[in-house]
Amino acid sequence: MIRVLLVIALILCSAVHADAVKTKIEAKKIECYSIDVEAGASVAFDFKVLHGGKKDLDVTLSATSVEEMEGAEDKSKHQISSLSHTTFTRIIEEWKLASEGVATFTAPAASANGHGLPTKVNACFNNKMSAWTPKWFSFELYTDPAEPAAQEKDTLATAETQLEHALHKEGNNLFSVRTMMTRLKNSEEEHRNKVESTNEWMLYGTIVNGVLLMGLSVFQFWYLKKFLSVRHVSMRL
Repeated sequence: MIRVLLVIALILCSAVHADAVKTKIEAKKIECYSIDVEAGASVAFDFKVLHGGKKDLDVTLSATSVEEMEGAEDKSKHQISSLSHTTFTRIIEEWKLASEGVATFTAPAASANGHGLPTKVNACFNNKMSAWTPKWFSFELYTDPAEPAAQEKDTLATAETQLEHALHKEGNNLFSVRTMMTRLKNSEEEHRNKVESTNEWMLYGTIVNGVLLMGLSVFQFWYLKKFLSVRHVSMRL
C-alpha cells in the first residue's frame, strides 16, 4: 500500500504545473543546469529567450550516464557504485542561435543498462556570440516517473500492482498533455508577440501619418493664403 501511495505522489508531483525558471545570462558566458533522471523515467525541456539583443542563444541538451553493465545481478551495490566514473555523455538536442526550443528524453531502463543508476540531464545556455548584450530567458525541466518494475508472476496480477501500472499510465498521459500544453503555450506567446508588434507598428504608422497630414494641411493653408494675397494685390493694381 505504501508503494501505491508513493506512485500516486510521484504522478501528482509530475502533473503539478511549475512556473518556468527565469534568469539572466551575461555576454561571453555559459550557464548549465542539470537534473537527475531515474532509470526509465522521461524528462521534458523547453526554453524561450525573452529579451536582449536578437533574442537568440546557443543551447545544448545532453545526458550523462554510466556505461552499460553486463551481469549486474551478480555484482554488489558497492561494485555498481564504483562504476560512477565510467560515464559517457551524448547530445540529446542542440540549437544554434535559437529563440526557443522543446525536447524530450527517456533515460535507459535498468533492464537495458544493467545497473539502474540515474542519468544526469544537462541544459547549457551559451551567450558567447554576444559581445556586450546580456540575455534574459526562461526554461523548464520536468520529469515523468519511471514505470514500476515488474514483479514476480504470482504477484503481478494483484490489485495493488495493477493499480500501480494504471496510475503510471495516467501519469504518462498527464506528462504528454503537459508537454503539448508547453508547446501550445510557446506558440501562443509567439503569435501574441507578433500581434503586439504589429499593433505597435500600426500605432506608430498612424501617428506618423497624422503628423504628415497635419503638416500638409498647414502647408496648403499657408500656400493658399499666400496665393490669394498675391492675387488680391494684383487685382488692386
